[in-house]
Amino acid sequence: MQTEYDSCAKSIYDDGTYLNSNADLHQEDSAYKAQLVIELLASLSAKSVLEVGFGAGEVIRLIASDCPGIQFHGCDVSPDAAKFWAEKQAPNLSFSLSNLLESDEKADVVLCLDAFEHVDDYLGFLRKLKEHGSHFIFDILMDICVMKLLTRGLAYARAEVGHLHYFNEWSAKATLTDCGYEIEAARLCAAFLHLPPRNFRQWLAVVPRVCAHFLLGSSLACMLLGGYSLLVRARKRTS
Repeated sequence: MQTEYDSCAKSIYDDGTYLNSNADLHQEDSAYKAQLVIELLASLSAKSVLEVGFGAGEVIRLIASDCPGIQFHGCDVSPDAAKFWAEKQAPNLSFSLSNLLESDEKADVVLCLDAFEHVDDYLGFLRKLKEHGSHFIFDILMDICVMKLLTRGLAYARAEVGHLHYFNEWSAKATLTDCGYEIEAARLCAAFLHLPPRNFRQWLAVVPRVCAHFLLGSSLACMLLGGYSLLVRARKRTS
């Protein structure tokens, strides 16, 4: 049975379209993203971790290398991404070209990093995802901001990185809550403080973003100029 998760992937993620626009599948950001997750995993007594939609696999490889006592498994439905996995294998890490939502796999922690923004039916995806773990770590890009609403920022997010849905801090938290998650911790992460600009538009934005971050604080700076992601630790709501 085909799901909405499949229908998204059976387009730009398996016909070379996304790969042609993002040749390295953003692996240059992996060390930064991995460190964010490692810090959150330290607060959980996890023995097993699943990552859904993990792309090239460099983030989960780095996390697995830092956490040898945890068993990791990555699931992705993109054959284009699978081309990168052979060199990522490790004793505590495995991959599968599969749809996690159609499997019986479960883990102590499920990672969903920059993933459900790409899924057609993101609400259905999130509701099904919560059946596969006890705790969840999300990293959600904050696309909605004044700057992007006044420019073609959202159009670029759709065309260049495949985002179908756009979030701010409030709507991301509300989405998770509405889908049955209890948020235990959340914070805005300023990638522009740690990663070099990827294109000319980001070069133009970096100085205003840095100034706003330190002068206005992350929440207001995020609303005005963007450049953040929301890192969330959550669990399945029981009542």
